[in-house]
Amino acid sequence: MMIRSAPVSDTGLKAFLLALLLLLPALPGAAQQDGQVRVPIEAAAGIAERALLEGQPDLALQLAKGLLQRDPNDAYAHFIAARALMQLKRPRDGRRAAALAYRHARTGMEKFQAAQLAAKLSLDGEQAALAQVWLRRSLLHLPDESYRDRVIADYKILRRISPWSVSAQFSLAPSNNLNNGADGPYSLIDGLPVVGLLSGDAQALSGLRATSNLTFSRRLSGSKTHETRLTGQYYAQRVRLSEDARALAPGAENSDFAYDHLELGLQHITDTGDGPLQFEASAGRSWYGQSPYQWQYQAGIGRGFKLSDHAGLRLSAQYEHHVYDSPLLDPIDTLNLRADYSAKLKSGDRIGLGLMLSKSQSDTANSRQSRAIGYLGYSLAEPVGPAKLSGRIGASLQRYPDYAVGFLTVPGGREDRMVFGSVDFSFQKLDYAGFVPTLTLTARKTQSNVSRFDTNEVSMSFGIRSSF
Repeated sequence: MMIRSAPVSDTGLKAFLLALLLLLPALPGAAQQDGQVRVPIEAAAGIAERALLEGQPDLALQLAKGLLQRDPNDAYAHFIAARALMQLKRPRDGRRAAALAYRHARTGMEKFQAAQLAAKLSLDGEQAALAQVWLRRSLLHLPDESYRDRVIADYKILRRISPWSVSAQFSLAPSNNLNNGADGPYSLIDGLPVVGLLSGDAQALSGLRATSNLTFSRRLSGSKTHETRLTGQYYAQRVRLSEDARALAPGAENSDFAYDHLELGLQHITDTGDGPLQFEASAGRSWYGQSPYQWQYQAGIGRGFKLSDHAGLRLSAQYEHHVYDSPLLDPIDTLNLRADYSAKLKSGDRIGLGLMLSKSQSDTANSRQSRAIGYLGYSLAEPVGPAKLSGRIGASLQRYPDYAVGFLTVPGGREDRMVFGSVDFSFQKLDYAGFVPTLTLTARKTQSNVSRFDTNEVSMSFGIRSSF
């Protein structure tokens, strides 16, 4: 009994007949009518496979189209079409066929193969970023875990090949201090017999903070020893005040604490042989409370040093110029100096140390300051239970020599001392397409001789990040 058959036109007829003679010498039902050869549907896929092996993609594509006329959801026919289009040097059409094969595939193995083929065709079509997306999709359908390292290695190669680099981070964090507000209602200044009252929105307001951080870069030029990139960033913060916060500051709105920052820049990196030398410059625009806040311009230089096979040091300097939209604030010029050391221990754990010094100058007295920050970080190589752990502790000292509150000058200037710490949990076993959920616990406390700046915050942040 004949099943509805797939037609093949005169184009490639001789090749088809050759394949038919090789594969189906005694198959009943094969016939030639009106310049077309018709074969049973159950034989068409096998002939198409042989045609691909024999380097006859036109024939394979015709057979795949015939199969799809019968069933547009035939994943295997889409897969054959994608492979034929790859041989025909039509990678973008092939990638679309592979995507349809992935969509209609019924088993994990079929989806893995289709995603891998779509990644290959995306790369052939000079769409390396899209190839990365398809490699991530293939991670969802690994035949077994032995394939994971190979797929991740391929992804890292694509990351180096692609001129584009895109990163996105999102987090949701309950916090007891969304606005960096004071611990209490009183305004006290050490050395002055004056007591004031702080408004509700100057005190700590609790609630929920959501943040997103999108970064991208585009390689403009490069070689084995240098690379120049266009860089960009968009950071956004939104909050939702708790009922307690609304009672404390009834006039405050969620939008009052919205923050947005948009930045564009250039980055140039040169390989010096024993470490990278980096130059960068950028310009940014910020909004606070949905109103224009400031322009920010930066220029910096950084130098990495390879101290050993397992340790490195990075030194950097950065100049910043801030121009505020408020007429009450004069521009601020800041110089930052930084040193970061990192090392991999024999256990596989990693340790990091850092120190940053900064100094700001401005015609606005309250903006003149100096600051020192130090930190110690540690990351465990082996997971603890379901999560990989890393942590950081540190402290900072900030001084404002000419600080005043209204018409009252703070004796000796304002001085803020802060301690901070965080623990990060990365749940690797909950990996989804190379993305893992994270949980970060953060605490910080600031003591100041101006009580408005006595603050503390404890927050718990839920996020998602790439695992490689």
